[in-house]
Amino acid sequence: MNNALRSMRSTVIIAGLAMSLGCSGDPVEVPDQCTTSTAADGTVTIDCGSGGTATLVPPDEQPPLLVRTSDASLDDCPDGGSVIEIGHDLDGDGTLGAEEVEETVTVCDGATGPQGPQGEDGDEGDDGATALINVTAEPAGVNCEVGGQRFDVGIDSNGDGTLDPDEVQTTVYVCDGEDGGDGDDGLVSLVDITEVGPGDDCENSGIRVDTGLDLNNNGELDADEIQHTYFVCNGTDGEDGLTALVTISDELPGENCPLGGHRIDSGLDLNENGELDASEITDTAYVCASVPPYSQAGILHGLSVDGLTDLGWQICHLDQYGEILPELEDLTDCNGQHLMLACRQTDSDTLTVAAADFATVVTKEIPPSLSDHHVSAGVAWYYAPEFSWGFAPAGAEFVGNPCDISEFDDAGDRLCWHTVDWIGGFRCGETQWLNESSAWERVILTF
Repeated sequence: MNNALRSMRSTVIIAGLAMSLGCSGDPVEVPDQCTTSTAADGTVTIDCGSGGTATLVPPDEQPPLLVRTSDASLDDCPDGGSVIEIGHDLDGDGTLGAEEVEETVTVCDGATGPQGPQGEDGDEGDDGATALINVTAEPAGVNCEVGGQRFDVGIDSNGDGTLDPDEVQTTVYVCDGEDGGDGDDGLVSLVDITEVGPGDDCENSGIRVDTGLDLNNNGELDADEIQHTYFVCNGTDGEDGLTALVTISDELPGENCPLGGHRIDSGLDLNENGELDASEITDTAYVCASVPPYSQAGILHGLSVDGLTDLGWQICHLDQYGEILPELEDLTDCNGQHLMLACRQTDSDTLTVAAADFATVVTKEIPPSLSDHHVSAGVAWYYAPEFSWGFAPAGAEFVGNPCDISEFDDAGDRLCWHTVDWIGGFRCGETQWLNESSAWERVILTF
């Protein structure tokens, strides 16, 4: 920035060099590093330190005297400085043009002196206010379509450790994502065993074990559904040749098969007793189910409850047909991924009729009308609160009252329970009108 002076006529003297200049009263620009003083007679002195001194004497009527400054080059001033150009504003445009410069003086800064001692530390400032964050649940609405979390951020101005509403400066919402759709239904694993004659696979004959998933749900392992093939071959023919044996057993849910499946043991009958003893097993393979045993297996009859529990199924609800069926949300023990609805005569180990699937399939809600249902793995399922709950064969006709009172040829494949809160019942296979019966039981198993 430049200092500004006004005068009528001036004589400028800087570093012993004097020059008489005229002006009309417009401002004279003076460098920041220079100081000015005015005498009683109107003489103005510009003192630029080591660069010299300029004296402006009150002028007569003349064009304004202007001073323009710029940074000096390092060649001229190694420690920095200014170039001062002086002249009259002959054309009256308020700017000192190059052709109007009458005197140029370079004013250099002195060399940088040594660093002074460090000053004393200032007084410690007051403690700053604490920033606080409040996190609260955000219900579904304008800010979060399906709900989420609300973060309020601000400064604890009153120091009470609580972020008050008037202290909130910023609010951010972190919203939950929408629920994903139901996954695809799982498939049943199948095992098919056939004998093979002498050939490339088994030089001395043997058996072929094919495994895979029942992709078309027809209960058979078709050629295009085979995923793995194993050959168990007979030993080489000889005087003391041994027979190859294979045993297939159920594999309970566990480390080898999380949802259960089959264990295939094979080996040679070393003691020729016709049985594959534990010491004779040389190979073991597991064919694991993608769903628990009997889930998505259609409508079933005569299953043993003890056998089901051995396979990992658990009874989560048991009552008599004459009792009121609890509401679905009260069946808190039935929380597995799969559910089986079944019925039996009281205290019998044998289930009269049963069907199982994913819990989301078994409990999928439909309008309260037996004309509505949904089909999975050959079973027509329906569940309607304050109406009825049950199953029938896929493609079957229904007669509702509100439970299924149909008496078609497939009557033994039907199960129906009232879900109203004033009556029990109703149907176990062909046996109906069990609303007050203590001779029949409703059974729900979970996996």
